[in-house]
Amino acid sequence: MTLTELQTPAELRSFISNGKIYRLICFSAHWCGPCKSSKPQLLSMVESYERDDSIEIEFGIVYENVLGDILHNVYCVKAFPTYILYHGEEILDRVEGVNFDSIRKLINELPRKTTMEDVPGKLAPDSIEQLTSVMGFPLLHAQKGLMYGGGSVEGAVEWLSIHQDDPDIDEPLTCEKTTTTTTTSPVMKSYKCNECGKIISNMANLELHANKTGHSDFEESTESVVPLTQEQKEAKVTEIKNLLKAKRLQREEEEKKERVDREKQRRFMGKEQSKLREEMDKDERKRAAEKRKKEKDNYRLERERIRAELERDKAERRANKGRLHSKLDVDGYRPDAIQYDTPSTTSTPATVKSSINANPANIDEYITKISSYRAGGDGGKCLKILHVYIRNIIDHPKEPKYRHIKSDNKVYKQKIKPFIGAKALLSSVGFKKSDNIEEDALVMEENQINLQFLSEVKEKLKVAMENY
Repeated sequence: MTLTELQTPAELRSFISNGKIYRLICFSAHWCGPCKSSKPQLLSMVESYERDDSIEIEFGIVYENVLGDILHNVYCVKAFPTYILYHGEEILDRVEGVNFDSIRKLINELPRKTTMEDVPGKLAPDSIEQLTSVMGFPLLHAQKGLMYGGGSVEGAVEWLSIHQDDPDIDEPLTCEKTTTTTTTSPVMKSYKCNECGKIISNMANLELHANKTGHSDFEESTESVVPLTQEQKEAKVTEIKNLLKAKRLQREEEEKKERVDREKQRRFMGKEQSKLREEMDKDERKRAAEKRKKEKDNYRLERERIRAELERDKAERRANKGRLHSKLDVDGYRPDAIQYDTPSTTSTPATVKSSINANPANIDEYITKISSYRAGGDGGKCLKILHVYIRNIIDHPKEPKYRHIKSDNKVYKQKIKPFIGAKALLSSVGFKKSDNIEEDALVMEENQINLQFLSEVKEKLKVAMENY
């Protein structure tokens, strides 16, 4: 007789289905402190009954992780450990908690079996002699007939006539009878926690203590828990009420502190957001002020540029007997004459054309005139574009696209054409109006390219750009 550990629900059902002998199943849990601490006592009890052949009983143990939900739904286990006594599928009784006295009482009240050695002192020898010698029944059959037939020969004959064909008629004789064994072991009245020494009255309080403290070493105790008197109960209730009141006050104090902290945090965040908005508004005002200042500076520079152009016009009138070869249009000061697409009202195209005397010897003069345009850096931009035109021809003399400048090109119209001396310089280096009447462009024939002269003009433009 051993403690069988059942690994599956099927093993458990198979174990308890045999109705010939009794089965005691321990429903346990790996995490349960009382289960772990009481297992040595369980094994000791199993060994004690293993030496007793008068009781046919087997012991098994199954853990909660094996059964899952059926542990509660099918076997109705509500506490650990729980011991259930089976006879086949029938549940005879159950014990919840570590209560080995109650378990032993259940087992000791089971029917005992009596062997052949017990029969001779209990059956009448004359009746056995009559049944065997006179009637010819086997000794085993005669003994069974007397035992189960009431002890008389007539009863034995009647029983044998009914059961002589039973399959187990020749099996060893057993006689079930109910016996009551009086144990001398002390009565368990409570449980004791070996870790803190506390005496616990019942299993429910033991599980509560184990869950609360984490203790797992318990044992049965013969000490009884003395019930509280009425005064002690009232004192205990008062103590509990005071404890609850103290905890409530502590909780209210903590909640009050949390509210104060939240309010402080809210005010702090409000101040930070207000500070951030002020900084953003300050930056916005600063950007607006810088924008206004820049507009004022641009306006002032434009006024100075216009005054300078007016002074230049006055000087030109004085030098040309009151005549002015320039005008002031809606876009600001622009040199007049042939560099504008609109025809002049004071001069004919022929006159305008003849006013430009392109001469290679006057390159320095043309560059000086271009460099005199200081307002807005217009002269420097013009010099830069001219430098690019000439450099491209020097680098790619065979490609026509670098020797072809469209007059309606935006760069040419805005940065070359308005400035006196720019078109004259292009004419001096070899550009002339295209012979194609369908296009308005300046072109340079390949046979007109003088690389040495172009290189000299390029260097002069470079020096003028650096001095601008």
